[in-house]
Amino acid sequence: MFIDQETLFWVNTEAPYKDFSKLDTPEIRQRAGVIEIADPVPPEDYSDETYYRTETGDRMPPYVVYTKKSAEQLERLQDSKNLQAAKNHLSETDYLFNVDRHAKLLVDEPQRAADLANSRELAREVIRQYKVKYPPVVAPAPTEGEPDAGIPTNNQ
Repeated sequence: MFIDQETLFWVNTEAPYKDFSKLDTPEIRQRAGVIEIADPVPPEDYSDETYYRTETGDRMPPYVVYTKKSAEQLERLQDSKNLQAAKNHLSETDYLFNVDRHAKLLVDEPQRAADLANSRELAREVIRQYKVKYPPVVAPAPTEGEPDAGIPTNNQ
């Protein structure tokens, strides 16, 4: 990454800058007062899911800031993944619980049928726990004499 020594602004070395058509050699960059600095390095445990990556603009330092998400945000993210996995499992195994297929499975593979029923119940429990932990947000009912929000009235 290249910056101007005086202004600390980021500089595009492929574009015209000051009186130079390009800053493609170290000599030209030196005459223009442009220096190279190391690109910001993300933390070792960086991932898009666990960190915010914020570019602070053209000015230095730093150009990029990495901020770890809060424990609550990471917990919510993991809970959401668990919820989606549970829903996917139920969706993927629904076809086996068709009456004919399920009866055949109970006769042919009783242990598999029991394991499948158990895993489906565990998936349902994950979904129940998620709904308890994160209940749906319901808008409060309008008070008497107050029009419903978003519903046009004759006065609007």
